[in-house]
Amino acid sequence: MTLEVTQRLIGKVAVVLLIVFAVYSNVRLIIRNNTLSERLDQAKTELAAQEEKNAKLKLLIAYYESPSYQNAEARRRLGLKLPNETVLQVKGVDYTKGEEALEDTIYKEADPVPVMPPSNFSRWRDYFFR
Repeated sequence: MTLEVTQRLIGKVAVVLLIVFAVYSNVRLIIRNNTLSERLDQAKTELAAQEEKNAKLKLLIAYYESPSYQNAEARRRLGLKLPNETVLQVKGVDYTKGEEALEDTIYKEADPVPVMPPSNFSRWRDYFFR
């Protein structure tokens, strides 16, 4: 009798240990997947920001290489004009400061809009139903 009871007890303990181990392993995997998902989302947002910045810079380079920009800059920095053109100075603007008075204000980097993280409920829903 005691041998049967001992074997049943060992069997029940083994089943309980197996269930605890399975739950522990699944919880560890869920936590690991969650951290990896967060890192992936962060990397995707950084990549998108870099791609957007690269696209802006390509457009800016194309603009700087255009004849219209070069013409405007030659007029502004070097004071060049066409032979039949008359240049007028605006009263109230100090032209004696030279380069410091006129700045390039074409391109300014805007602050990125913060991304709202999804709620825990929606993350669990996505985890189970995707």
